Amino acid sequence: MSSGVRLALSVLVSVVLAVFLTPGAEAQSGAKALFYGPAGSTANPTAPVGIQYWFENEQGTRFAQARDAGVGARVRMHIQSNTEGFLTVWMTDRSHETGIELTPIQGQWAGSLMEPRRDYAVPGEMTVPDAGSDTRVLILFARSQTEQVRTAAQAHEKIRRLSAAVARDGGLAIVQETDTLTPGQVGTYVVHRAGAQPGVEIEIGQ
Repeated sequence: MSSGVRLALSVLVSVVLAVFLTPGAEAQSGAKALFYGPAGSTANPTAPVGIQYWFENEQGTRFAQARDAGVGARVRMHIQSNTEGFLTVWMTDRSHETGIELTPIQGQWAGSLMEPRRDYAVPGEMTVPDAGSDTRVLILFARSQTEQVRTAAQAHEKIRRLSAAVARDGGLAIVQETDTLTPGQVGTYVVHRAGAQPGVEIEIGQ
């Protein structure tokens, strides 16, 4: 083998290793593993904080996304968190100027208290709309109730900022992963790798 070929192969191997070993690269596709690992807490404030959401139809069939149930299907959203915290869920449209809060307000601040690994069924059912619908659902989770917001517009803005945040390793702070196959674990995982708030905006239509 010539020295030129050996050099080219060495460079190629180095590039491949850089892709797979760069800090944050694994986390970008490992939201589910982060969700089921050690969670953020008072004693471990920078550990991952995450939610898992999914939808169930009237027959109890579980879907990772509402659109998977088909146009016209009536579904209910379910959410779990990996640590104790407060949840707000909003239904809105593309404008985000108005919205309906689906989670009840508890006390002075917004947000429903969630226990870790407990299934929370969001009140009310949703009908999966036709393609092109502007219907969206905003989910915002926080370990402190004071981090929650009061309006859909505020939730949208906060989710936008959180989704663009970068962690110390250069990767996005919030990562997502969808499981459509594993029984009992079908859903979409949204995890903040550094222990801050996870949030997500979901298009309900096709």
